[in-house]
Amino acid sequence: MNVKTEKLKRLIKKLFKSQKYFSEQYYIENYVNYDEEDLYKFFETFRGHLKRDTTPDETIEKYLNFIYSSDEFKKSEEIKSTYFYENDFDDIFNKEMQNISKKVSEKLEE
Repeated sequence: MNVKTEKLKRLIKKLFKSQKYFSEQYYIENYVNYDEEDLYKFFETFRGHLKRDTTPDETIEKYLNFIYSSDEFKKSEEIKSTYFYENDFDDIFNKEMQNISKKVSEKLEE
């Protein structure tokens, strides 16, 4: 399981209490026409995204961005950790900065 997926799961559990409730909120916010069957299908798709290592990072990022813009997140003490990649630096430096950002985030989450 990649780091972003783990973060997504942790935030869902903390802020939305369940994956089902989060998926309902996400679905209602992002899809205009829906019914109970469509909502259930989306929930199953969402659960699959959380289970598979092959889920694209872009998909996980969409879910994370939804959380970051949610009232639940804004009311919480959570922070959005971000590392901005600059092409001015070499790959070794950028990788080390990513590692530092990850360690800071993990420490803040404790």
